[in-house]
Amino acid sequence: MKRNIRLRRLTGGTALVGTMLMGTAAIAQTTPAAPAPSDQREAAPAAEQENAATDDIVVTAQFRGQRVQDTPIAITAVTGDALEARAQTSITDIGNFAPNVNIQPAYSSFGSAINAFIRGVGQNDSNFALEPGVGLYIDDIYYGATFGAVFDLSDLERVEVLRGPQGTLAGKNSLGGAVKLYSQKPDGSGDAYAEATFGSYRRIDLRAGFDLKLADDLFMRVSGVSKHRKGFVDRLDYGCVNPGQGIAASPRDGTGCKIGTEGDQDLSAVRVALRYAPVGPLEVNLVGDYVDDTSSSVAAKLLYAGNPNIRSYVPGSPAGGVPFDSRFITGAKSYTIYNTYSNGGNYTTVFGTPYQVLPGSFAAEPRNDVRSWGLAGTIDYDLGSGLRLKSITGYRKADGYSTTDLDGSPLDLGLNAGSFGYDQFTQELRLSARIGDLADITLGGFYYDLEQLYPATGRVSDRIARLPDR
Repeated sequence: MKRNIRLRRLTGGTALVGTMLMGTAAIAQTTPAAPAPSDQREAAPAAEQENAATDDIVVTAQFRGQRVQDTPIAITAVTGDALEARAQTSITDIGNFAPNVNIQPAYSSFGSAINAFIRGVGQNDSNFALEPGVGLYIDDIYYGATFGAVFDLSDLERVEVLRGPQGTLAGKNSLGGAVKLYSQKPDGSGDAYAEATFGSYRRIDLRAGFDLKLADDLFMRVSGVSKHRKGFVDRLDYGCVNPGQGIAASPRDGTGCKIGTEGDQDLSAVRVALRYAPVGPLEVNLVGDYVDDTSSSVAAKLLYAGNPNIRSYVPGSPAGGVPFDSRFITGAKSYTIYNTYSNGGNYTTVFGTPYQVLPGSFAAEPRNDVRSWGLAGTIDYDLGSGLRLKSITGYRKADGYSTTDLDGSPLDLGLNAGSFGYDQFTQELRLSARIGDLADITLGGFYYDLEQLYPATGRVSDRIARLPDR
């Protein structure tokens, strides 16, 4: 059951609900109260500026403002208003409106990440050695990993989905295409909004924000989001539920056989945007955001365990010698699993070096979290005579941890725990020119500095218990 409560104060326009998670998403406003954003003014003739007063979506897929109908590439564009009306609040919802696009959350062993594919081209492994086949861009800043890319689609101006491999100008690592998110820019309208969602499993989602004028030509927009939900898959103690089957119950406090849950959500994020837009050739936008996601491991359910030759052979294990078979599959309509997140076997790796641990000495927390923050700055300057200069600077840092009980049972077959670290700095310069009706020209340079750590310094990663040959 889900209930929404919305409270809004409108002043000369419509307020959008939202915030941006992991670096803001965006969408352009068709009837701005303040001067139009420079990416819409950029190289746009008078006819295109007239279109901005209609319901047409203005996109910048070719580095100039164009109606989406006039952009000669395979593109899908959706406004923030449309996303809100459809209750599409996550980047994983994009595949619901864009043809040949599939974006899903990655499996828990890959951390808080996404699997993004366009026309069958993409990347399903968040390993930092493999950058995504679909480029992700936040306010024209490239995000070079699938880890930490489960963005929230609130407070957006528009979303542009460019389908590759031919025809896109996105550039780096966008073979399959690109997903570009554009944040709502401050305009000093004084709008404010709040939204609350309540549902089952103690779900409480809160979104709020406001837009105000700080001084002449200086505007600020603040938005935040909080999402909390109890896990909907219960982790059960197999020995407690099934006594006398060779697997001892685990010691625990209290009564009952429930030892935890999977699928818990606990996320908070905030975004602050400043915009300096005097009447003249200059516009400056600064954005900062922070996200704290301490959710549990992704919910899973064991569907098949039919190989009795696979057994736990760890000496001294309470499940030693028990076949891995259908006894560990819970009911078809039961949201339960026998994961223990402990007793991961007697063989692990630390920084790629194998070593032995005592049976049962390896345990992990069932969590899938990420903490990230970012800064972005954009400077637009009209040089006159059809020339425009644009500088785009971005920095993002993300750290996370994830665990997966690979076998979905209490046996000592496989337990994976990994830490992730990500630092990125980008700088892009664009010089755009319009030569009458003959041509539009963009010349640019791009600097990209990236450091990725898996595992992060000082943490144990990829501890996978392996069976001896029998």
